[in-house]
Amino acid sequence: MFERNESVRVLPRSSDAFFEHLIDYAGLFPPTQLPLQIAITNYASYITGTDEWKIGPFVHLAYTLNELDPYVSLFSKEHPLSISALGRKGQSERDSFELLEEDLKAILSFRERHGEKVSVDFLELPIPSLNVTSQYIAELHLYLSKYNLFCYCELPINEEEINWEDRLKDAMASIAKQNRIAPSLIGAKLRTGGIRADLIPSVEIVASFIHSCKTHKVPSKFTAGLHHPIRMYRDEVQTEMHGFLNVFIAGLMAHTHDLEQEAIIDILETQESSGISFEKDKIIWNGLEVTTDKIIELRRSYLRSYGSCSFEGPMNEFRVLNVLERG
Repeated sequence: MFERNESVRVLPRSSDAFFEHLIDYAGLFPPTQLPLQIAITNYASYITGTDEWKIGPFVHLAYTLNELDPYVSLFSKEHPLSISALGRKGQSERDSFELLEEDLKAILSFRERHGEKVSVDFLELPIPSLNVTSQYIAELHLYLSKYNLFCYCELPINEEEINWEDRLKDAMASIAKQNRIAPSLIGAKLRTGGIRADLIPSVEIVASFIHSCKTHKVPSKFTAGLHHPIRMYRDEVQTEMHGFLNVFIAGLMAHTHDLEQEAIIDILETQESSGISFEKDKIIWNGLEVTTDKIIELRRSYLRSYGSCSFEGPMNEFRVLNVLERG
């Protein structure tokens, strides 16, 4: 959507840069949990609608991709069914690779059956433990290279475990090291919510994840819970839910201004939109600024997307905030 020619560069608005392919559509998953026919029909309409540039891949389990076969006719070479495939979690690193081999065969078979009507470029893989070994990361990279995939490793962070923050940093360092010695094919993924309060990570966990990704220059993805733009208390979970503006703007500002964790936490905890302004050439968040150019760079390189069971809901809630071109 960002057009260029040799003499003129057409610069998008900051909001265009922010929302470019921001949401990966996970309509099959809770709390929406739509039937497959409805979810895939929704996706086919989204990628040909006026907001198609805001949506990313369709999220589906890798080993059951054959369930999508009857619906591939809804798509075309011009508007393919783009998939982010979910891998399965093994109890150990060896178990993880046994399941991964089966999932990768399912991905390859799906690609071969449908050709240019489909694309499977992303894998989301829950790793067995935060104590991931460098050997595991290196072997994973070999699989990704063979199957031409980019993988987001879902990091299982438990705040009750001793030294979880040190282990998070070590895992990020292992990913970053592998990406430096070979083509960058691995990112990190964090679950930011769920259908119960105990599934929603603290601001400390989210801030540590963002800070570690920034420090080690690891591409990131988020999933679950980011249904609303701004952090707010929700009766359905009896606690505060993270806002997608909080999370992504925290990431943008952390990279741009080299923020430490305390400053990232301040952004994540904000429950008011009065200090936010999406202006033409920058986003302002309570005095901090990030330019449209920088947003484009960071969104494409590091702050990739988040999975949501709803596409229209987050977009509609953002529109009513009245934060566009403020001031």
